[in-house]
Amino acid sequence: MPEIATAVEIDQFVYLCGNVANGLVEAHGLIVDALGDENGRAVFPLYQALELPEKLTQLYNCERGMLQDLKRYVQQPTVSVETQFLERCRSFISKVDKLAREAKNNLPTSIEQDVYICHRAYLRKLVLLHWTVLDTATKDYGDLPGVGTRTGDLRTALNSLKEFTCVFVSYASQDRDIVTAMRGHIEKLLEVQHVFLWWYQKDSESYDVQGVADARIENGAIWMADLIKRMDRFDVALVLTSESYVKSGPCAIELEQFLAARKDRALRILPIRVSKSSLDDNAQIMRTEWLPKGDQRLRDLTPSQVEDLCVSMLAPSLVRVIKLLADPQAVGEYQRDLKWLEDPPGSVAAEAAAS
Repeated sequence: MPEIATAVEIDQFVYLCGNVANGLVEAHGLIVDALGDENGRAVFPLYQALELPEKLTQLYNCERGMLQDLKRYVQQPTVSVETQFLERCRSFISKVDKLAREAKNNLPTSIEQDVYICHRAYLRKLVLLHWTVLDTATKDYGDLPGVGTRTGDLRTALNSLKEFTCVFVSYASQDRDIVTAMRGHIEKLLEVQHVFLWWYQKDSESYDVQGVADARIENGAIWMADLIKRMDRFDVALVLTSESYVKSGPCAIELEQFLAARKDRALRILPIRVSKSSLDDNAQIMRTEWLPKGDQRLRDLTPSQVEDLCVSMLAPSLVRVIKLLADPQAVGEYQRDLKWLEDPPGSVAAEAAAS
């Protein structure tokens, strides 16, 4: 016979539910307040454009709803709660409690580096923490009352925040076949890690991103201005270089924006060499590690070699960069390294900045 939980154990569990729910409320309140305080004003327009406070509220409401449903279930007088079941409920709640604690402990308060970078890194970490709760709920606790039924709503809310774990793909329309092949090789691998790709379909004047509703752009002459505005939402750019890329006017504008964003807010540029081009010797672009290694280009490889490169090197690199960008300290160090490379000690720019 399964062991039945005592009234005292159930009361303790209900108390735990209330404490964790209160922790979620506190964390949510602190986070939303931080978006509008003096430190957050520099990036608040972006948050408003993304409707971030509303989307964060949706996340926390889903998780609080899970706790409330569990509490109501065990309190039903007609239900005999097994001890093992109650222990699984406690285990799930501890995951949610960990989210609330990490969210509060990592909240940007005393900001030493760039405000924009610090807040973006924190919010990326926060989104990844919520994805962890969803993964846990789906994989191990989906059968618990109220948990499984709310995972769909939680996933919808997280999908609306994909910008924080999205990679902008910049390419020439002549290289669309390469982009399509890469997508087929890495899309599912990235999706498991909650990393997504976003690119402009230059043949149809629309954008494509995995599951993001706001993926289209208006036709006409204003599309580039709209593009530049949207590019501010991304912190990682995958640049597929080729001679076609060099000759493309839109690609030149995208690249110019990437280089400016790298200097201003530590955007990461990941070059993928599709074919030989004048960008191969561009120190600004090839400063970081590129793929394929050495002197090879994607068009020099067989389809199976392209697949192997995408699966074994490209996908892990993108996941690693996104997770690194969730660490404000690591991002700050990267920005300082960039400034040193672009304006080394003794340079005119460095001396001007110091004066």
